[in-house]
Amino acid sequence: MGACRFVLGVGVGGKYPLTATMMRENERDEAVRAPTTTQEPPLLPPASKGPNPSIEVAKGFFWQTPGSMLPYVVALLLLLIGGKDNYGAEHMAATSFDFRLLLGLGAVPTLIVMLLTYYSSESHEYVSARTADKRGPLRVVRDHPELLGRLTGCGLSWFLYDFVCYGSSVNKVVIVNAVFGESESLYDNCWHDIVLMCTGIPGVVLAIFALYYWSGRTLQAYGFLLQTATCVALAAAVLAKASSGLKFGLFCALEFSLAFGPNVSTYTLPTEIFPTAVRSTCFGVCAGLGKVGALIGSASFEVIMDVVGLDGVYLICAGVSVLGMLVTLLFVPTAKRLASEELASVVAGSVPILRAGDGSNRRDQLLDGSA
Repeated sequence: MGACRFVLGVGVGGKYPLTATMMRENERDEAVRAPTTTQEPPLLPPASKGPNPSIEVAKGFFWQTPGSMLPYVVALLLLLIGGKDNYGAEHMAATSFDFRLLLGLGAVPTLIVMLLTYYSSESHEYVSARTADKRGPLRVVRDHPELLGRLTGCGLSWFLYDFVCYGSSVNKVVIVNAVFGESESLYDNCWHDIVLMCTGIPGVVLAIFALYYWSGRTLQAYGFLLQTATCVALAAAVLAKASSGLKFGLFCALEFSLAFGPNVSTYTLPTEIFPTAVRSTCFGVCAGLGKVGALIGSASFEVIMDVVGLDGVYLICAGVSVLGMLVTLLFVPTAKRLASEELASVVAGSVPILRAGDGSNRRDQLLDGSA
């Protein structure tokens, strides 16, 4: 199982940043090629007055939540076919078969993605950027220290978000058992998890809708603020020994807040603030820092709960969320700052910075990421 998780981490860990980067660049390529009634194509950085390009990236991310629910749905179907009894040798044999079948079925979407990726091609924006600058991504970051601040903002905020997200899930069983009652039935555990995951879908949808009006930076800051409020409310409910129904409702609100804001913005922000030549690499570093936060949160929260109690755990989550909001505001650049820096053209090296009023070669500069 450890080997399987390692291979999964390498595959998904690489595909996660690459998918977002490819969607961003392909969307920009299509926008540049689209016919326009103006003499010059519209600019497409995050600071532009048109629709936020990260919306298409966020729409792709939406399917992560239904995809996470699918194994539980398939498990429910297998349990309905094989029987829901939770004892006896026949149940153990059927459960063993169902587990292996469910694990093996995970290869089906993997093979589909592998084939689709094989027949895909690099975006014009990426090809042009790599042609203009042969330096490796890490050398580009070294030569442009301002990118380190952006890496800090995205990576550290992702670390803090996953610390709260994965750490708080350790206590999910306590809340669920208080509402539904303790159960060792696999069938009950599956549909309990599906109910909780469903609360995250409206959060992702709302985050995508918010990107029509907010930048990824604003979405992330407000998302951390909402997480803080729900964690404080949960801590108060636990401390006051509120009813199980109220605590479950607040936990669903926490799941909603975790699906909103940083859940989406940590996926879209690296595609906004990093230039083409280093985008996927910096995205991968940020995603890796997020997994470190998830590891620390998952490993430490049960110990923390033994020391400070469940209410103390949620207060710690609230404090970490406040820290995440501060990191976002301090290190993640605003859309206005991104537009003024025109950093992508600087990283391209051989491509001159696009000056105001200079539209003679704007279409070519858009393709190589210099605008």
